[in-house]
Amino acid sequence: PWSLGQKIQAAMITIADRHLGELLDTLSDPDGDGETSDSILEQTIVFFTSDNGGTSNTAYPRNGSLKGYKTSLYEGGLRVPLIVSWPGRIPAGRVTHEIAATIDIFPTLAHLAGARVPTDRIIDGRDISPLLLAEPGARSPHQVRYYEVEGVRRGPWKLVKPPKGKLELYNLQTDLGEKNDLASRFPERVAELKALLDQHAAALKANRRPAAFVKHPKPLLQTAEGVPRLRDYLQDQNRRP
Repeated sequence: PWSLGQKIQAAMITIADRHLGELLDTLSDPDGDGETSDSILEQTIVFFTSDNGGTSNTAYPRNGSLKGYKTSLYEGGLRVPLIVSWPGRIPAGRVTHEIAATIDIFPTLAHLAGARVPTDRIIDGRDISPLLLAEPGARSPHQVRYYEVEGVRRGPWKLVKPPKGKLELYNLQTDLGEKNDLASRFPERVAELKALLDQHAAALKANRRPAAFVKHPKPLLQTAEGVPRLRDYLQDQNRRP
């Protein structure tokens, strides 16, 4: 018999699969008449990913050989799959192991849509469209990746600064499971990455913007009654002169 945790996970996967299928079906056949001649799927980029790694609850499948889990600085808490679909533009079945992050989605979509990314503020994300479109020689735009102010990666080298304890150094190319702390063997690499992390922390502090705040916020909608489904909305738009 399944445990409660396994049942919850199965339910979550089923719901995600069902709703994603409904969305893609609607994009393929917006009129719901079985005809795909008016499909808008070819004009739509679909990103399917997660914001963090797996849970620490042992009732759920573990993260394979990856160390850590959600909220941790290790690959089990950070590394997630990213599936992107854009029929006719993104080659089907292509796989890349270059580094990207969810913060890259905004500048990537802006570039593909011909829009400008704001220049009056710091945008951490980068355009990864060359990776998506399988351009020859495309590489990750991230030479250095920071994990808040507790971790940094450059190339295969990753420095982790746990809340309690000493700095840890890993070579992800040879030790993706982060089992062998190399900090004592490569102190110069530790110092190099720590300097980058300290600079990053100082830059964050210097460029911090105040959080948005609304006094006495009220929901725009009190109920979902009368709000059309995506398919109904598209059909209504098509009927308009």
